Amino acid sequence: MSTVIIACKLANGLYLDVGEQRVAVNGFAKGFIDETGFGLTYGIDAELWKAWLAENKDRDLVTNGLIFAHEQESSTKAEAKEKQKTKSGTERIQPEQVKEVEAV
Repeated sequence: MSTVIIACKLANGLYLDVGEQRVAVNGFAKGFIDETGFGLTYGIDAELWKAWLAENKDRDLVTNGLIFAHEQESSTKAEAKEKQKTKSGTERIQPEQVKEVEAV
């Protein structure tokens, strides 16, 4: 079985649902986190990923580069580095950068 490493920029990740199969994908607030801010999930069946991607290719998280996968870790990390500045809208608020938010 061929596997892929999935990178996901959503805070809590998501589930890949394909038929009766459900696989949890890590976001940046859960699991292994790459220095680029992507959560990485290892060992996902490549066929399941391809099927999920085919069903979801037009979703914003795919078209905006918030989730992607490669068989090689180096390729996954290289794409994550390219997309490091991509925002998901689920990033942590930095109180010192937002006037309306007070640090507690």
